[in-house]
Amino acid sequence: MNELSEIRSEIDRIDAEIVSLFVRRLETVEKIAESKRASGRSIVDAEREKLVRSRIRALAGERYGNDVDLLFTAIFDISKARQRAILSEGGR
Repeated sequence: MNELSEIRSEIDRIDAEIVSLFVRRLETVEKIAESKRASGRSIVDAEREKLVRSRIRALAGERYGNDVDLLFTAIFDISKARQRAILSEGGR
């Protein structure tokens, strides 16, 4: 296997981990939606989102902070859309 193939294999393994973790996150988002439904809380929690953004930027470091922030913008949008779908369904 040449160097490029090895690097691509590593990307494939990383992608599989990302998908697995993202599915776990969505499953947890569904639990959050159910909890918000029970307590009457809003889907949007700007303060929580601000805290998460700060934490993930710090985890990523200066070099990748902006990139991670872009990624989490998409993750937050997907998570809120999933919560809206669950709340509009009246359950799962």
